[in-house]
Amino acid sequence: MKSTIGTLLLLLAVSSLAQSGWKKPESIHATISEYDGVERTYEIFQKEGSLTVLTSRSAFGALEGIPRFEAITKSGVFTWLADKPNNTLLLQRSTVPNLYEFLATPRFSRADLEFNLNGIQKALGKTVRAGRTEKVAARDCLVLTILDRPDSAESDFQRIWVDIETGLTLKQEDYFAGKLSYSREFASIQFNRDLSSTKFAPSEGDLVIKGPVSPETLLKLPDGRPHQDFIVEIKDLAKPKEGERPWTSMISEQQTLRYAQTTYREQSVGVPQTSQNRRGNSIIDPNSGGMFHTITNLDTGDRTLVVAVTAQVSERPIQGEAIIMIRDAQGNILQGQSERSEGFAIGQTQGNATSKTVPVIKSDFVDPATGHTFVFIQVKGSAALPQVGQYVFGQPTSLEGLPSGQSYSAKGEVDLTIVTWTIGDVQCAIASTSHTVEQLVAIAKSAIETR
Repeated sequence: MKSTIGTLLLLLAVSSLAQSGWKKPESIHATISEYDGVERTYEIFQKEGSLTVLTSRSAFGALEGIPRFEAITKSGVFTWLADKPNNTLLLQRSTVPNLYEFLATPRFSRADLEFNLNGIQKALGKTVRAGRTEKVAARDCLVLTILDRPDSAESDFQRIWVDIETGLTLKQEDYFAGKLSYSREFASIQFNRDLSSTKFAPSEGDLVIKGPVSPETLLKLPDGRPHQDFIVEIKDLAKPKEGERPWTSMISEQQTLRYAQTTYREQSVGVPQTSQNRRGNSIIDPNSGGMFHTITNLDTGDRTLVVAVTAQVSERPIQGEAIIMIRDAQGNILQGQSERSEGFAIGQTQGNATSKTVPVIKSDFVDPATGHTFVFIQVKGSAALPQVGQYVFGQPTSLEGLPSGQSYSAKGEVDLTIVTWTIGDVQCAIASTSHTVEQLVAIAKSAIETR
């Protein structure tokens, strides 16, 4: 340990250090590879607290393999295609939820790392072992091993490589039951580059699309598609059995909205089980970057649990606002509460034996002049409201003239007006960023007439 500390003292003797002892570069340009069962590559740009990533990772099931930029800002999370930089979509949350960790510095100081390993262990509540220095992306890093339990050195632990000048974690490995389950490593990193040509937010004059439309909408802009394509695709997806009527409805062509796409999926609804497949980096400083916005809808058939968690970076430590509600199949709130939280779990959901599979059809429309959007959702055998997206819904208002009709005001990255109705075992929903309830009711009535 003494030789390791001596080496650190020499390597850390730099002229310009932040108060914590870590260098604070004015800008960062890095290429990072990540593996969690699928290998991905990111090119990351950071300048004065702004963060943009170039990735081909899918955005909620769309755009897989298509290069796009994603920017995390205090105004929200935005994405645009690399070859269409002037059409931007406001996302409900980042598609790289652990992006903030990539360029976050430790919660402890450089002096803590050098002289107070026991203090770090006490703060983390875990055993921490310091190893030798190794090169990652041509930079000297100190290797730390963080054990889940004092006896888990060979089974459950996290190993990280901390840049000894900046404190950035340039490599991370998570082990469960002795097997590597997650890894991330910087292939290259450059400091203080000129990033004046890099885009960190929508530019003035850009078309910014807002609402729960699929990111695939970016491929259809600026012109959109003919309304006849919507009719053809809905008819093709109805797939009625012989002698039965189609279970889907149509909506009429709207004045300013252009059709983008219809997506079909067979979704498993039920109570999911959560299993952890990676660890959050427990040493990072939550003040050094990040924004979270996640909402989970757990549809059990007769009631829905909605859990919304939002946190943003500010001058203070990250604080989380958790909104937990239980709704019945009609959207009525059975129970609700709001609480503060500083803890965020990272994991994945899996279906269980109580789940069922239902067909979900979602049609997206966009106004190419304003970015306003409109979605038409049809679900056979389950509630349509959870399919709207990551929103917190207000108390419903009953509507006359629509079977089981209700209207909602939804809060999220952008506010929505929603109308739902039911025909047999099919529940429909229309959500808009610009229509009134009265306008949506008129559209819903015209859709009912097409059945």
